[in-house]
Amino acid sequence: MSGESVRKIDDGGGAFPKATIVGIHGEVVDVVTTGGMTLRDYFAAKAIAPVYDGAMSVKNEALGQLLESSGGDPIKFTEAFHKADAEWNRHIAEECYAIADAMIAARKTGGGA
Repeated sequence: MSGESVRKIDDGGGAFPKATIVGIHGEVVDVVTTGGMTLRDYFAAKAIAPVYDGAMSVKNEALGQLLESSGGDPIKFTEAFHKADAEWNRHIAEECYAIADAMIAARKTGGGA
């Protein structure tokens, strides 16, 4: 990896972080974010319903074309469907994370306020 730059994705930190208080007198010594999803994951999950709904009409049209191009052969159709379905799911996930990245960026500049 010499000379290659790896882009760090801003995940927004923990979506539901837990603070750990350490100290014998109750003082906050350290706050630790533990496990769970990131804010980026949370935003992507919130975006999936409208993205999926919007993609379904296009997907249904594409499925009709797949059925036609398979000539009614159920094996050809099934193979083409599984390939197309995996591509659609990847595209939907990428779109959701692109929306999540935009939401994190907007938070840094004051959002829609």
